[in-house]
Amino acid sequence: MRKLWQDINIFNENTLPRTGVTPPSKTLSLNGEWRFKFFESVNNVPENYYDKSFDITTFDKIAVPSNWQLKGYGIPIYTNIRYPYPVESKNKKLIPLIHDDINPAGIYCRNFMIDELTTDRIYLELGGVNSSGTVYINGEYVGYSEDSFDIVTYDITPYIVLGNNLITILVVQFSTGSYLEDQDMWRLAGIFRDVNLQFVPSTNIADVFLQSNLTADFTQASLVTSVKLNGSLDGAITRVTLNTLKDELLFTSTEKAQDAFTITSPLLNNLKLWSHETPYLYKVIVELIKNNVVIDRREFKHGFRKIEVISTDKHPYIALNGKEIKICGVNRHDFHPDYGHAVPKSIIDSDLILLKANNITSVRTCHYPNSPYFYLMFNSIDL
Repeated sequence: MRKLWQDINIFNENTLPRTGVTPPSKTLSLNGEWRFKFFESVNNVPENYYDKSFDITTFDKIAVPSNWQLKGYGIPIYTNIRYPYPVESKNKKLIPLIHDDINPAGIYCRNFMIDELTTDRIYLELGGVNSSGTVYINGEYVGYSEDSFDIVTYDITPYIVLGNNLITILVVQFSTGSYLEDQDMWRLAGIFRDVNLQFVPSTNIADVFLQSNLTADFTQASLVTSVKLNGSLDGAITRVTLNTLKDELLFTSTEKAQDAFTITSPLLNNLKLWSHETPYLYKVIVELIKNNVVIDRREFKHGFRKIEVISTDKHPYIALNGKEIKICGVNRHDFHPDYGHAVPKSIIDSDLILLKANNITSVRTCHYPNSPYFYLMFNSIDL
């Protein structure tokens, strides 16, 4: 077994670049009941655990997403300054070293069906795995990551077969990445955020970056859309459309499809600017079109705003849309005593409603990416 969690030179293997693009239109959730086998030490994990012929019928069942400590396996650890015992910290000559004899691990397995094979690429998206995950599909090695709280994506197309498929993930609680992720919090492990399959066209929208350019008097603004594409782009065009949330058209433009390019709108009048008091949003649609057929479409919500630090003789201050603001903020861990780091959407909603009711305008997310749903709702006008 390759002990990737012990190798300081390996942080990710075979992961796709991180992007700001929204999911494609076709996805399949792999949340739910998985087969699970817990080991007090990763040294006890069988060498052939990922084989398709490996017997998992005796495994327990566990909910994904969840932390295994809250399902009766292992011990939840709370430390602040000191590293947990499996993470070497006293003998400086040994750092970075993980003591695998006391380093827990869990094998997660489940089957999923693929009804048809098309030209689509199939991506596996892991929303959160603490602290490292080694991924296999149908007994074949896919990749590795120890980026616990970030979304990690793999292209699993080459490993997929028609019909029944097996996914196996070895989760190891502590890795060399644990040195960087050390902080004042509960140390929990497992697949604790959503697991999804994404069906992405072979020619696709790979990344999108949206930016607002506001005039000095804040009465006009342009939308700058930077796009990256993958695949065969001959004869393809990209269309960017800006609408209100009621689908009133404000701007649309097309550009010959290239690997990377930018579309800038003209200056637009009468836009409602985003602020923490009035988080007004617009809809941006990016489409990839070939032979008059939309082959990929991604939709975003975007707020026009400008944040800057202004220096004066008296004191520097933060300005939002040209006006000095006072930030009323709190710390928040993406954590719940009953659910650990697998915080349900309903609780995220109630947290944000409580914050807004008490005039809180900013949240410090405590050193790591929170659930994507948190960011989506933080800009919502529905709260």
